Amino acid sequence: MLFYIPGVDYNGKILNDLPLLQEMDPAKLVEMAISFDKSYSLSEVKQLTPSGLTQTWYWVDTNDNKKIYEPYIDGNGNKSYAIPHSESWAHGFGISPTEPAIEATEQPFLDALERGVQLKGNYHYDFKRIYNYLKKDKSKPDASDVRILGVVVTGTAEEFQVLSGKPYVRGITLGAVVDKY
Repeated sequence: MLFYIPGVDYNGKILNDLPLLQEMDPAKLVEMAISFDKSYSLSEVKQLTPSGLTQTWYWVDTNDNKKIYEPYIDGNGNKSYAIPHSESWAHGFGISPTEPAIEATEQPFLDALERGVQLKGNYHYDFKRIYNYLKKDKSKPDASDVRILGVVVTGTAEEFQVLSGKPYVRGITLGAVVDKY
């Protein structure tokens, strides 16, 4: 799955995999990554997602240096554009797989971020960079600092059709596809 940062120029190459779903059995269970047109709060994202689709993971804005996504002239004199984030480069948080009925909140993400800063392990630099980006000039980040750029949702191929033409969807890419049982 791929994610597209709002406002970044991808030279018009933003995927919309929704038409692929029309070619599949409407009862297939599908996972898709939705990239938004702008950042939203978690509560806004929960309201944007149509009923029938299950939100499983939230992509958090951790991009502290947006200049690196600007088009540039490469060594061959060609204009180069940003490429989307793969799921392995996106930072965020999801629902609990063992307790999916518990509603997702920003707090476990913030707690994990703070622990990562304190532990000074392998990814200390990343934890500290994200922590500082979110907190800005405050002593520590809070839930209002967590802005969501995209979401991973699941549902049937048919249920996803309601997303067609939604203005908040910048890009939408296909993930896993399985039979219901």
